[in-house]
Amino acid sequence: MNFPASYRVKKISLGGMLIESIGALEIESRIPMELSIHADNPVEFVGRVASCQVIDKDGQKQYEIGIEFIDLTEKDRAKVASFIEQSAVIEAWDDAKKRGGLQGLR
Repeated sequence: MNFPASYRVKKISLGGMLIESIGALEIESRIPMELSIHADNPVEFVGRVASCQVIDKDGQKQYEIGIEFIDLTEKDRAKVASFIEQSAVIEAWDDAKKRGGLQGLR
């Protein structure tokens, strides 16, 4: 049986991602996954569960799970790299706005 689930991505790199979940995943398991970076063109891959740690979030037990990208095609790796670059620009823009200045950002 296959039960689709959504996870919150906390960090992402070309090697993998750190996700947050209400359920634990077994370390070393391999899970077919997809990232909805572009709604009409998701990134599909096999994720290897590298770590799974319990965290307390607002009084509820949740899990931070480290996922390693396995079988990521070069095309999908390029999509992830582009997403990471765009996210860094947006984050820098938001940080500059919070500090009250946008000098140097165009």
